[in-house]
Amino acid sequence: MNGCKPLPALLMSAVLAWLLCCVAGCAQINVEAQGTLPSDSRLASVKEGATTRDTLIAALGEPQYIRVLNDGKEQLVYEYRERETGERYVPLIFKQGYQKTRIVRTYFEVVNGVITRYWREKGP
Repeated sequence: MNGCKPLPALLMSAVLAWLLCCVAGCAQINVEAQGTLPSDSRLASVKEGATTRDTLIAALGEPQYIRVLNDGKEQLVYEYRERETGERYVPLIFKQGYQKTRIVRTYFEVVNGVITRYWREKGP
C-alpha cells in the first residue's frame, strides 16, 4: 500500500458537485411582466369592421394608451413589457449580470366606435 487514505464520500461528493458547477455554470433569473398581451386566439376573434370598441375593452381591459389621430381615427394601444434580469456565474471563476427587455405593442384602430384594423409590433 502507498499509505494514502481514501477521501470520505461526503467530501468527494462536494468536490464533484463543485466541479460540475464549474463545467456547466449556474444562473439566477428573475422575470417581471407588466401590461396586456392579447393572445393570438383573442386577436383572431376581433373582426375588422364588426367588433366594437366597447366589446374590445370589455374583453381586454382598458388600453395603456389612447391616441386620437389628425384624421379623427382613434388608436387603442395595449403594451406588454417583459423584463428579465439575472446573473450567470461559475463559482470562484466569474460572475456576470444581464438584463433583457421585450416590448410588444398591439394597436387597434377605431372609426365610429368600430375596430377597422389592428396590428402588433415587437420591440427588443
